[in-house]
Amino acid sequence: MEAAVQREEHARELYYLILQTANRILRNCESFELSVLQDHNPTYSEVAEIMESVRKIIFALMDDFDPHLCQQALDYCILVKDIGDAIVESDEEKLSQNVETLKRKPFV
Repeated sequence: MEAAVQREEHARELYYLILQTANRILRNCESFELSVLQDHNPTYSEVAEIMESVRKIIFALMDDFDPHLCQQALDYCILVKDIGDAIVESDEEKLSQNVETLKRKPFV
């Protein structure tokens, strides 16, 4: 029982890190022009890769217990990846669409 509780706590902590990162990216995308976003180090694509690694840990810890949490983490990771791709491609329309989608997501 104790191990399951610890696993859930760790997964939720990681999930909150994904939310914080997605929120930070959202604020940056709303505040800065595309050229500034392209100069970010690490790149937004690299951040998306890191988030995906964290999401895989969440999945390993929680898929049997809370598949909804795992799906939510995946949703944020996909949006951040799409934002990163739009920044690399200099696609302002794609960036704007994904930022709007991310804005509508609940950060809870």
